[in-house]
Amino acid sequence: MKSTPNLNIDALIRKGYFPDVLPPQFKTSKLADILPENLKSICQLKNKGPYKKEFCSSKCCLHSIPKLKVQRRVMSIPNPFHQIILCNYLEIFWDDINEHFAKSQISLSTPIPDPESKRSFKRNISFRERTIKGILESNDARYCLCTDISRFYPTIYTHTIPWALHGKSVSKQNRHCKKEYYGNCIDKSVRNTKDQQTSGIPVGPDSSHIISEIICTQIDIQLEELLNKNLKGFRCVDDICLFFRERSEAEHALHELHRILHEYELEINPTKTKIVELPRKLQKEWPSEIRLYEFRISHNKGDNHSKKQETDLIDYFSIAFQKAIQHPNDSILKYSLKRINDQEILPENWKLYESLILKSIVAEPMCIPDAIRILHTYSKKPGYQLDADKISATVSEMLLHHCKFSHGYELAWILWLAKVFNITIKNQNVLDSLSKCNDVIVVLTVLDLRKIGLIKGNLDTTEWINFMKKDELYSDHWLIAYEAYVNDWLNPEDNGQYIKDDSFFKILYENNVRFYDSSINKNFYETFISSSVSEY
Repeated sequence: MKSTPNLNIDALIRKGYFPDVLPPQFKTSKLADILPENLKSICQLKNKGPYKKEFCSSKCCLHSIPKLKVQRRVMSIPNPFHQIILCNYLEIFWDDINEHFAKSQISLSTPIPDPESKRSFKRNISFRERTIKGILESNDARYCLCTDISRFYPTIYTHTIPWALHGKSVSKQNRHCKKEYYGNCIDKSVRNTKDQQTSGIPVGPDSSHIISEIICTQIDIQLEELLNKNLKGFRCVDDICLFFRERSEAEHALHELHRILHEYELEINPTKTKIVELPRKLQKEWPSEIRLYEFRISHNKGDNHSKKQETDLIDYFSIAFQKAIQHPNDSILKYSLKRINDQEILPENWKLYESLILKSIVAEPMCIPDAIRILHTYSKKPGYQLDADKISATVSEMLLHHCKFSHGYELAWILWLAKVFNITIKNQNVLDSLSKCNDVIVVLTVLDLRKIGLIKGNLDTTEWINFMKKDELYSDHWLIAYEAYVNDWLNPEDNGQYIKDDSFFKILYENNVRFYDSSINKNFYETFISSSVSEY
């Protein structure tokens, strides 16, 4: 049997540090590159904690992304110093952690290190296979218990990490950080990434998935012990689906699950908790309707063929737009753009297709990465010219709209779209709105565009320059404090001496570490985005 690779700090930093929803210019490969020669000296700095306040804890940069139609999820970007310390502990104790994971009989989200994965690990089963798993597990069941944990990552109590690994009473009696109580090391390290807060863990880094799985694995173990039988069903992160022959068994399991979660200071999400009689509908209907739509595409030229395709495009997007209205919490337009990617659009219908794509990203900004890929692909073909004025107008409208709500994801990706297609941003109202934004991902992208001449006009950077000082290197704007200086985008009063005086960031500076790669070109972007397209 092929052995499973060990998890290592290189993968956690290189591929598992930044949230996977960021534009491709945000990278941590250079940080990972310097670790072999500098990890020991970086880890030794933590021993200076009593004397240097910044080495005790730091804050995460925050980045807002869409969750549902009217809800947001806040992603976290930990300070590199404390994230390195945390990931180093995860590597050191990986064998023990992996042994703990093996005790769960129902987890589908166990981290499996994989050098070929885009992230630091892969899950042992994909999300789309949960339906098949449910079918196979429920052949003799009459009832299904479906639930999840309410606001899981933001409500995790970090002290439950050692509770899950060593037991609650043992952990409370042994709070020191030693190998036999390594959960305490992980607990302390994750708290240090969040200003020593015990409530919540960062959303985004792969390290947090490992931590959440540690806790959920112990919940699986205790639930199975209390029910005194082999559980049938699965858990994927905090989503739980269990099968039972009798309704009373499902009700008993729900009662016990409530009790176990309360022990770990977690709560069931009442809006997503239900016991349903089987069989039930296996999946939503709209994916099949969009996936099975047949385009009357022909490679033959002629007005008849182009008219048929024109009608098909209108019909297809009409269905997609209607379904998006009916199901506002599903990423229907994103799905639709992925689905249509294999269709070859005739040059006669390009203007229509381009407009439909732009309408899609205005309605559902999560489509922007896929829209960029499509637009970029066709822009290289003869007979398919992008309408720069139309794209520019869309960019301006979206920037103005999303600046009002500080929507980090939407602003960052639409700015990246402007860079890919050389769209100049010169509307002063847009620039004034951008100047008031403090989302680090947006700020750095704006500064990059200004540097290459795609921003024309008065951009007030006063507030951003205020982040470029010593105290901010460990604040929730550390990425601006470091990156804006090393890229020569802003000029702080002390000419960057605050970075050179800091023991940790001095190491990064002297090793030419960058978190923003402004040299990424269109060819690199094409490779990045095409490899990240999910299969449906």
